Amino acid sequence: MTKEFVLPPGYIRSILRTEDLWREIDKRFGLLAYSQVKELMPEDEFNRSMVSEAEESPNMLRVLRVDSYRYPGFQFESDGTVKPVIQRLINLMRQFNRSEESLTLWLCSPSTYFYGSPEPVHHLDEVSFIEDVTNYMKIDW
Repeated sequence: MTKEFVLPPGYIRSILRTEDLWREIDKRFGLLAYSQVKELMPEDEFNRSMVSEAEESPNMLRVLRVDSYRYPGFQFESDGTVKPVIQRLINLMRQFNRSEESLTLWLCSPSTYFYGSPEPVHHLDEVSFIEDVTNYMKIDW
């Protein structure tokens, strides 16, 4: 006899809401495939930024979605280069033992740390941004 396992409704809602947020991020900013990033970035920048599709990039965010890595579009300038703040975010993420997925979701979710637009992603170019992110990451939930 097999025992039935039932997930709590709150857990299921949380999973669905997270998936909805990933879809929203893809719609608003793009979750770019490796080949799309290669086309977007200037060749010399791409060669410096990308080791290979399978390895971590030292200065770009990538998230695992289903069966492949994707690169959030918000981290790129209009000329295809990576925003300078991204490297600092990656360093903080590693310092505080956070995942690229959790950082990306946080950047695209409402936060009380910012005035105006509540999503941190809209504040990437502000002088105090790294300090605000550091203060957030210091919180131990």
